[in-house]
Amino acid sequence: MSKKEIRSKIIFLEGLPSTGKSTNSRILLSQFEGNGYPAKWIHEMAKPHPTHFFYESCLTYSEYQSLVQRYPNSSNILNQVKRTRNKYIAFDLLEIEWNRLLDEEVFHELKHFDVWNFPLEKYIDVALDKWEHFAVK
Repeated sequence: MSKKEIRSKIIFLEGLPSTGKSTNSRILLSQFEGNGYPAKWIHEMAKPHPTHFFYESCLTYSEYQSLVQRYPNSSNILNQVKRTRNKYIAFDLLEIEWNRLLDEEVFHELKHFDVWNFPLEKYIDVALDKWEHFAVK
């Protein structure tokens, strides 16, 4: 099979714990690389992962600019920890909270944009943006 014949860009391995997902994915990675195909293995707990929305805030670019204007003293930290995507800017709230990166007021503002609180249509839009960024990256 030539490189032109491979159309798939993502391969998912799913299963119960301890059923060999990691082992088999590493074998696949080794085979792809050994045959000259560019490949990357991403563990299910890796950050940022396109299926994880646990304690993550997503803001539109205009919402982010508004936040930075309201809290200019926090802009350097916000810029360091943000994850920029096509339509949204994301923040790992757990990382911010555990490391006490922002004062309580700014952190509370970010929590208003927690993806879990989004209406379904916005959640879908954010998820598609996250997947698109993941696939292109």
